Amino acid sequence: MNFSFISEPKKLYIGNLSSVCTEEILFLEFAKFGSVLQAQIRRNQKGFSLGYGFVKMGSIKEADNATAALDGVILAGRNISVKDAASGEKYNNHFKHSY
Repeated sequence: MNFSFISEPKKLYIGNLSSVCTEEILFLEFAKFGSVLQAQIRRNQKGFSLGYGFVKMGSIKEADNATAALDGVILAGRNISVKDAASGEKYNNHFKHSY
């Protein structure tokens, strides 16, 4: 049986986010490339943005298209970085205790 039509969601790491960027801005920007299942900005205990977040796209193809189109573009005043979440989480864990 061929299940090649089934695609799994893919999580992206979004770095260098402006402090004015919101989950809604992320959602709307990434929705141009497909279904956004989740958009989240990581915040400190006081609610201030840590400058990065995650977007979960509905499929690998949608995520790859969004990455190709949005990596390096200006969003809310800053050039964002869009990567596979696995690489972003490794980066974040490395610097987790530096704040």
